[in-house]
Amino acid sequence: MCGTVTRPASNDDPRLKQMIALRDAIVSNPPRRTRVTQATERPISFNEEMVRALLAGRKTQTRRLAGADRPTGPCKFGAPGDLLWVRERWAPHRRNDRTFVYSADAKRPQRVTWRPSYHMPRQASRIVLEIIDVRVERVTDIREPDARAEGFDDSDRLWKDARGWFHQLWDRINTEPGTRWNDDPWVWVIAFRVRPLRHAGAQRRTRSGRRAARLSSVTARPA
Repeated sequence: MCGTVTRPASNDDPRLKQMIALRDAIVSNPPRRTRVTQATERPISFNEEMVRALLAGRKTQTRRLAGADRPTGPCKFGAPGDLLWVRERWAPHRRNDRTFVYSADAKRPQRVTWRPSYHMPRQASRIVLEIIDVRVERVTDIREPDARAEGFDDSDRLWKDARGWFHQLWDRINTEPGTRWNDDPWVWVIAFRVRPLRHAGAQRRTRSGRRAARLSSVTARPA
């Protein structure tokens, strides 16, 4: 019996040339691996007035001191795409240590020992902000639309314009020499969007049917 002999492909074979060209292209240009980067999270504190503005959707900007001189480095609060988890005055629920209550939700004085915002752990935070823009400017450079984005309430008839409201707000929060409005310090202007809350609201009741603390309490879920 005679076996079938297959002749080796000639260098002039078009199919062989295509295979060699494809091999060379893959070797010289390997596929690139896509790097998956995770957003950096940092804490940021707000007082009760500003927390209520965040929850109401009125606040989409915040200004933070950058110093007497124009900063040259990156913003310490982050860059676009980074996340800020909000710290506020809070307290653990007296009947459930995984549930928290917040001073900004209190409609009237309560028998609650509020803890300062800087003591808030990450798991107690109920608001997360995603940075969309960062710039630097003098605090007095703020314009009327930006002052509104700082949380101005149109129903507040004490102020004719948002810029005047922000002026008094800034001086009420920043009291140290060199930080006040007339000192005109440099500030970081951080624009953000509020991410959807990742927890469920809960209202606890006592056995007698009365609300335990008459506050909005929140069961936090790990973000």
